[in-house]
Amino acid sequence: MSNAPALTAPPLWPIYWAEFVAELKKTFRQPGFVIPSLCFPLGFYALFGLLMPHRGSFDGTTWFFATYG
Repeated sequence: MSNAPALTAPPLWPIYWAEFVAELKKTFRQPGFVIPSLCFPLGFYALFGLLMPHRGSFDGTTWFFATYG
């Protein structure tokens, strides 16, 4: 029987958090990408989901919102 200590893995959440922060910084350094990627889906939802009336029992607003995700 060995008396070697058991190896334990470090917690993963600090690693994931650091990667998340780095990705946010990388993304927001490119405003030419951020602005269209945030504004176009919101604009399409407003155009098709809010401004166009739905007819019958089909709720187009919910469908458009779900498909833009």
